[in-house]
Amino acid sequence: MRRRSWLWLLIAYAASLLLIPLARDEVLTFHEVACAQPAKEMLNSRDWILPTFAGVPCLHKPPLIHWSIAAAMGVIGSQSEAAVRLPAALAGLIVCLVVALWAARWFGQFTGLLTGLIQVTSVHLQTQARLAETDILLAAAVATAIGTFAFANIPGPTGLPCRRSWLAGLFYFGVAVACLAKGPVGLVLILGPCLVYALVTKDKLSLRFLGHPAAIGAFLLVALPWFIVVYQRYPPILEAWLSDNLVRYASGLGTRTPAWYYFASILWFLLPWTPFAALGLVLSLGRLRGTHNVTDPAETPSAGAAANLVGQRKSLVLLLIWFLFGFVFFTASSYRSHHYLVPILPPFSLFAGLGFLAWINWRRNTRTTALVVLLALVVGSGVLALRMIDRQMPPEQTSVLIPLVVMLILGLVTVVILDQKGLWKASVAVTFSVAWIAVLSAQLFVVPFFDIYSDQVELARRVAVRVPHGAALYMLELPDNQIAFYLSLSIRREDRLDRFEEHLAGTPPELFILSHASIARRLEHLGRLEFLDQCRSVRPGRSETERLTLFRLSIDRPNP
Repeated sequence: MRRRSWLWLLIAYAASLLLIPLARDEVLTFHEVACAQPAKEMLNSRDWILPTFAGVPCLHKPPLIHWSIAAAMGVIGSQSEAAVRLPAALAGLIVCLVVALWAARWFGQFTGLLTGLIQVTSVHLQTQARLAETDILLAAAVATAIGTFAFANIPGPTGLPCRRSWLAGLFYFGVAVACLAKGPVGLVLILGPCLVYALVTKDKLSLRFLGHPAAIGAFLLVALPWFIVVYQRYPPILEAWLSDNLVRYASGLGTRTPAWYYFASILWFLLPWTPFAALGLVLSLGRLRGTHNVTDPAETPSAGAAANLVGQRKSLVLLLIWFLFGFVFFTASSYRSHHYLVPILPPFSLFAGLGFLAWINWRRNTRTTALVVLLALVVGSGVLALRMIDRQMPPEQTSVLIPLVVMLILGLVTVVILDQKGLWKASVAVTFSVAWIAVLSAQLFVVPFFDIYSDQVELARRVAVRVPHGAALYMLELPDNQIAFYLSLSIRREDRLDRFEEHLAGTPPELFILSHASIARRLEHLGRLEFLDQCRSVRPGRSETERLTLFRLSIDRPNP
């Protein structure tokens, strides 16, 4: 394989899977609007310091996700869903390239290609890289920083690490970006594993790398200014930060999930490559106890293979620490959510690549046995994934899965035939061609069935028709609601009814209010309340009283 041809192939493969689905302009979710609406308001107000949601300060997260979405909107010249999700897709591509380059450096180019292909077709990347949320940006920053640390401190094929001063700057730039993505969590997920690695391996040069004064100074110059300026401008943000980080981590804010929650989430997130990830993890643990090197069937062993053995083992140690440190950190918290795992899962793509590589070598020598195991693993993983999807889809729409199942079966039969003929390269090509078709089909034809926000978007369009231009439209007791992004009118947000009543004296006599249906009985004493429209459906898990409704309130005021 030519020196860089595998990398261009991977970029084309990954970019197509991440960018083509953007063309659908699928409706944004609640969490995506929480990131996109402040970006939209930043573009309109030119205020890049204090994020706001319908004019109210948005205190949940640092501004990187808002900045990146606003930048994408500005460059593309559109506020479409595709523009909103573009930064997440590009962040997913960065994660894919980092783990692929890591694998290629210490385990060969073919392993790097396998690792990148596995990363981009895994459930966790395909799930998060299609959503305009913070976690995938954090994952890209964490992967970039830890990958840079590895290149700078772990011996490569020549037996020496890449000792270049600018790498320390790139490392701390990644740390700064992680902090601007998710606050102190980003700092913990990067510096924690790197410091533990340096202590475990007793590597003084790694400690010196982490203490590089110029790089630390650059980190402070990039990461701290926004936190200082926004606090000076809006001091209550400090309390929000403490609540969103320390209080949530320690108390869970009333949320309780079982201790095994993350174990189940990992098994799902690694599909369809979970069996290979488990195999690669077992082999990696064995490799740390032994002295054998990785056998790459696509490359001829070089004179540097023995020197690279030290680098392989140290890179595996860092990968394990990367995952284990983050896993312990998140498991220790009372507040658990599956998407928190995204920044610590990339190591498993490399483990899966190593497992797949071992699988190739095994089935070349024991084809009959290997094919039986192949059938069991692939069919088992496929049935599990399709079963989980089927359980969440409306029964009348599950027929869309039939062509997907037929395609997977045909692909599996083709792989079996090629294996029987000993054409392992063609077998690998067919495997990832089928994966490409399956992932793209799922994104284009299956994911849309899980949309629960289209009716709210339709309501927003009807609101634009019913509410006269220039009239006062209030979002009442609807904090961070998804419909805000799709309201073309100027919005006035009030999260508490008592505060809304306090400001009625200075409002026009006729107001339009968007709120839950249950608020009607609490507004009747203010004047004549007229029902105008409401959302056609109620989100799953919500009651009829929470149906979004548009009212017109004519305020009773005494004559002067």
